[in-house]
Amino acid sequence: MTTRSDYQRFFDLWRAIGQAGTTLPYPACLALGGGVALYLAGDAAFRHVLRVGAQRSRIVAAAGSLTVSAVGVTISVAAEIALLALIVAAALVAWRPLRGIPGGRPPGPAQ
Repeated sequence: MTTRSDYQRFFDLWRAIGQAGTTLPYPACLALGGGVALYLAGDAAFRHVLRVGAQRSRIVAAAGSLTVSAVGVTISVAAEIALLALIVAAALVAWRPLRGIPGGRPPGPAQ
């Protein structure tokens, strides 16, 4: 069952993306950062279950994305979105599956 507060949260999030140059209330900014944090935490959990790569960079990035929510309240939502994109990019760069392999390719048959 949806309530008025659910609609208000959706509207705040919609306004956060549409009016990125302004500041917004903390719940809307927390929804942006929390969504990215949930994605990164879910990705880390998925990788842990499959035993694929290290999850440390994604867990740190998830914690960092929650702290960035304060930027949307104090500075602007555009700054928060830019920092969230930077955090996700840094988490992807920190995980290098082919570290130490020249050319970034796994060894294959000699040609």
